[in-house]
Amino acid sequence: MEGKFKFAYWAAHGIAQSSRYLLEYIGAEYEDFQYFDDETWGKDKESLGLDFPNLPYVIDGERKLTESSAIIQYIPIRFNQPQLLGGDEWDQIQVKQIFGVLLDVRPELISLGWAKPEEYEKTKAKVITKITPKFQYLEKFLGQKEYFMGYVTFVDFVVLSIWDYLRTIDPKTAELYPGLGGIYSRLISNERIKKYRQSERFPKFLVPDLPVVL
Repeated sequence: MEGKFKFAYWAAHGIAQSSRYLLEYIGAEYEDFQYFDDETWGKDKESLGLDFPNLPYVIDGERKLTESSAIIQYIPIRFNQPQLLGGDEWDQIQVKQIFGVLLDVRPELISLGWAKPEEYEKTKAKVITKITPKFQYLEKFLGQKEYFMGYVTFVDFVVLSIWDYLRTIDPKTAELYPGLGGIYSRLISNERIKKYRQSERFPKFLVPDLPVVL
């Protein structure tokens, strides 16, 4: 797939799935390169010419980019979908504000994938307690809108990724936020995303050993 936009990450959702969803939503032509072991990534890490070697990374011709927060904002620019960053300057600032809140939530949920089995329920309770105020604020901001800004932006795909986690680890909590859950339901009903989720390219694990519940 020489010359195509290359997106690389582990063969799991992790912090990269929101970007994969966004790429699918806009119908981008890209290579979804998935690493299955540390050895392969170790060989590539220092040989690809990345300024800040890390996963995920993007190689787009001469452009090379890492850091998930930068990549998901580069995608709308690269594929000529600037409205996904926000329709005007004020919306763009609000989108960044929402993104910051979601970035407080996402690592907490991801961390549960690595919790020791004997400590899982206790750890989960702490995580849910910690992130509940964030969900409440997000739900209030969303109000009756279908998406945070009233139209689709990249942060809605971060919610989609987060809801994959929340529905898997604590579906009862997910049900408490019908507005956020509505974002999830609408996006997974998108034909491109629906087709992607049913394909072999779709990672079946949130993190290793934690299969996603579809």
